[in-house]
Amino acid sequence: TPDGSDKLGTSRDVKALKDDVQSLKAGSTPDGSDKFGTSRKVALESATKWAVAGWVNSLELTEVVAKALKEPPSTDPFEYVCNLSLADLTEKLEAEKLSGLVAPLWSAVEKLRGQGAATGAALNAKFAAEGDAFKGEMGFGGVKQYFGGLEALIGPPLMVEGSLLKAMEEEHCNKKDANLPFDTSNGIKGSTPRLEWEFVVAPVVEDPDGRYAERGGDFRTVHPEWCRKAEPLSVYEAKMADEMNPRLVEAGQAPLITEELVAGRMYTGPMYEKYNAVLRFNSARDRDGAVLLEYASMEEVPFLQKKCGWLHLGEWAATAAGKGEPSAAVRWTWNNKYTTTIHAINSIIVKLSPLTKITPLYRGWAGATLPEGFFTPDALGFRGGVEYGFSSTTTDRAQAVHYAEGKASTVLQLVMGMMDRGADITWLSQYPHEKETLLPPLMGLQVRLTGVEGSTLVVQCSFSINMASLTLEQVAGKRLKLLTDMGAQMAAEVRRGLAEAAAAEASQLVRIRLGLERCADAGGAADKRLEAPLGDEAEAYNSDPRFQAAVGDALKVKRAAVLAAEMQHGGEGGLAAALDAVLPLQASRVDLTGFPLG
Repeated sequence: TPDGSDKLGTSRDVKALKDDVQSLKAGSTPDGSDKFGTSRKVALESATKWAVAGWVNSLELTEVVAKALKEPPSTDPFEYVCNLSLADLTEKLEAEKLSGLVAPLWSAVEKLRGQGAATGAALNAKFAAEGDAFKGEMGFGGVKQYFGGLEALIGPPLMVEGSLLKAMEEEHCNKKDANLPFDTSNGIKGSTPRLEWEFVVAPVVEDPDGRYAERGGDFRTVHPEWCRKAEPLSVYEAKMADEMNPRLVEAGQAPLITEELVAGRMYTGPMYEKYNAVLRFNSARDRDGAVLLEYASMEEVPFLQKKCGWLHLGEWAATAAGKGEPSAAVRWTWNNKYTTTIHAINSIIVKLSPLTKITPLYRGWAGATLPEGFFTPDALGFRGGVEYGFSSTTTDRAQAVHYAEGKASTVLQLVMGMMDRGADITWLSQYPHEKETLLPPLMGLQVRLTGVEGSTLVVQCSFSINMASLTLEQVAGKRLKLLTDMGAQMAAEVRRGLAEAAAAEASQLVRIRLGLERCADAGGAADKRLEAPLGDEAEAYNSDPRFQAAVGDALKVKRAAVLAAEMQHGGEGGLAAALDAVLPLQASRVDLTGFPLG
């Protein structure tokens, strides 16, 4: 409106104040304070008690200082402050009777001069312009990938001989890359998936010859206490059974299983590089959202997809050329996607996250830039993206800063919430000193603030955990859930299709015979008169013949219940006896899976 208010009469000044309040609620600045300089400690204390420091900060005294240092018209404020001399600063502050602030502000000016750029966006652009980001721009997804979930990205977990653990072993020990050495970005060279599986599942505990690769340089000599140590899996199984699972049960969560423990341990070693490479391969997409698998030349392949080739996860091979001409075009073929293991890692995060104490998290990296979407809001006001891979974070800021050493240095600060938390995996980690909190794939990142500390870009985000993420039991139980939903619908259809007098009894009988409910006249035990089609454990239905049989048997029960209700007129034994009489008359299921039908 002409006076600067919206349609409801809210002035722009009031709206701006509300925006400031929301921004303060969302998070803090890169140095750990909010916009008014309130430290984390004060912010926490202010919720329970009054403090002088909190009261002073609430007075917005920074506005007074900013007024004293106001830059002249048509002057860049960053350059202006950086070029202030001590004499200039003293004069301006004394004019506003603020001479007592000269020392701390002069220290801040000297620190400001060491910044690589005025803003986070400018520093990110500088990384790209000066060629510091040798990895290129980091790839992030959008809303479609977030709601698609992990299964849409890499497919469902598979079983070998009915076992998830055997499937995971197959991925590490029997695929093309099992014995091919690979290097990691944190300095481990020459490990193999087979050796890493051995390290976690059945390690050679006495390892004087360095059987298992370790970080390079002087890591072994300078930090021997940080080096990973081969320990029997039973040590961690005991921790899981005696410490973690009781806590999970007390919190109303499902207990951990061996597959999740093994997967979590595997991630904390060199294999994290392969798992994340598989996930982040999907960041290269065409305009229609399809993952790019073919390029006109190898030079066009993005860094994250090239990396999958270096890690032996697949191969970039020349495509067939027309008319016998050589072709520079290449196409990707997968050798190993570690699908079951990735699902197991995701599962342990989902289970453990409710136990995680809410605290700031940090993640550091070097050699890559962030996309423009992290600095410029879209049409809906959103800044950020969806992270394809797992995010290894730490509660120790110094560890994140260490990982960010080098060119194009970036530190991510993450704010956890009541529902959105990572999993503290310190207790099972190969490197427990890192105090790692692991976040799952397809996590939504929303940028709150960006800043600069020296030559490091600092980005503060809140995050949204992907609610489409499932535990292993939930993934493995999808078919059983489908069947139980089908059975419940069948019972409801029987109830609607019969006269009122018989409808309720027939519907209840269908539920009992299918295995959805216990049998009342058997004292609460299972009904032994018929093997319940839906009474097996979830894993059983992941077998196609068993799933097919369950569907067929459920349909027989439904048809028999309807027929029995229509034929039974108060005969001896009631509806249950009538159902027993007509059930054998239902057509037998014919299994054609073993016959050639071509």
